Amino acid sequence: MEWIELTGKTIDEARDLALEKLGVHESEAEVEVLEHPSVSMFGRVKSMARIRARVAPVAAPAKEERRRRGGSGGDSKRSGGRGQDRKSGGNTASETAAAPSAAPASDKGQDGSPSGEGAQASRGQRSGGGRRQDRSGTPSDPSAAPMTAPEVASTVEAFLGGLFTAAGHTVSTTSEIDGDRVDVSVTGDGLGVMVGHRGATADAILELSKAVMLKEAKGGTEVRLGVDIAGYKVLRREALESFGGDLARQVAESGEPMVLESMGSIDRKIVHDAANAVDGVSTESEGQGRDRRVVIKPS
Repeated sequence: MEWIELTGKTIDEARDLALEKLGVHESEAEVEVLEHPSVSMFGRVKSMARIRARVAPVAAPAKEERRRRGGSGGDSKRSGGRGQDRKSGGNTASETAAAPSAAPASDKGQDGSPSGEGAQASRGQRSGGGRRQDRSGTPSDPSAAPMTAPEVASTVEAFLGGLFTAAGHTVSTTSEIDGDRVDVSVTGDGLGVMVGHRGATADAILELSKAVMLKEAKGGTEVRLGVDIAGYKVLRREALESFGGDLARQVAESGEPMVLESMGSIDRKIVHDAANAVDGVSTESEGQGRDRRVVIKPS
């Protein structure tokens, strides 16, 4: 994993820029402070904050932690067979992923865009067991080989198949492997309820899948995992790309900047890329942490 270096007026600003550039949640990044900002007695910035960041390697939980987790009872049995489709009145994945309309904002107005999956990854986010995930890259068993991408794909597919069967859904799972990146797709009927409002349930399922991967990766792993349910991520990306492009064209025609609603780093990157593909506009981000938002302005 290669490091990138960025600067900002504050550590938080530099960190947010790094997350946008890497296109990951804060929980998936490793950040080191190289230089703190210095300010004169009159409040002027004398030197910028400087950090380096990379996509964090993933390691298995420590042995003691696994013992604590495993002390609650006997082995659980995986549900056999495929369940029946759940008949739910919930939204479909395409309805959940749709980007809302927006209006120009004269002074940090909100456009009603979705907060995005990245907005739910706050600082200090903890894994499903309530304990911060170990992302130091240190394997729990030094003698074990690191978990490979095909092994991660097989493990996560088996877990998701059992999870969705237990929830009453008949699904199929497929994996796409690209270097150290594994993307598992789950398809089936009536899966809108498993996506949830603005992808909240899908985000939770991704975190569960990562926890399973960490538990099984006794030798650690550098694999990055993604889970897509019913094509939600593809639909959401397409909606955000269309959303960002439409707003950029409005800004180019009107000459008035637009300040969007705060959203996560992954969604911001999609909007940045889509808007910057339109001639006559430029984008930047303002705010910090969960309040960080995209600004589209005429160039």
